[in-house]
Amino acid sequence: MDGFWCLSSAQVEACEELLGPGIPVSYLRFGVDDKFFGPEEYSDSAVLVSFGNDRDRDWETYWSAAEVIARSRRSARVVGQGRRRDQSGSPDRVLSLGRITHADVRDWYRQSAVVGVATRPNLHASGMTVALEGMATGRPVVITRTPGIEDYVVDGVTGRLVDPGDHVAFAEAVIDYMNDPDLARCHGENGRRRVSEHFNTRSMCMRLAEIVGFGVVS
Repeated sequence: MDGFWCLSSAQVEACEELLGPGIPVSYLRFGVDDKFFGPEEYSDSAVLVSFGNDRDRDWETYWSAAEVIARSRRSARVVGQGRRRDQSGSPDRVLSLGRITHADVRDWYRQSAVVGVATRPNLHASGMTVALEGMATGRPVVITRTPGIEDYVVDGVTGRLVDPGDHVAFAEAVIDYMNDPDLARCHGENGRRRVSEHFNTRSMCMRLAEIVGFGVVS
């Protein structure tokens, strides 16, 4: 190979060790379609949404946090794509969606107050796509703190990072945003700005062109 790229800075060292000397490894910032996932006026709807189904998604922690949120905020509604094993609790305000279209995903982002992603410990920045889509829409993101995810979500600036498996901390971070819509709006705007400047498909393709030797592409 002439080169190799990965999608978080935390993966670079691991890939270098795996590949051995002589193969340059580059960090390629992932990007989303910030036109399709365009900015939407912030909604203090008290709705939390989450999507994604890779092997490191931690839906058990997410749904446990959902019950804490539902008990704490009577107006809150929690929506997620993963299956709920326990259907007790607050079924009227905690909704499992299953498979839906990209357009439906976008609509849920627009209805949301917060976008959340719970993951197990991993090295592939699980959840970065959902985080960036939520940021592109102008929503704050609560996501599990794993190596490399800080490349995408800046704690206290565009969202909150919480420890793996800590459903209480996850719920508290979401509730803090629901209780402070001005802060949520500010962090959402910060996130939209970061996606527009650095984490969109245009920026990703330009950087990829540099990595593979095409030079800077306008």
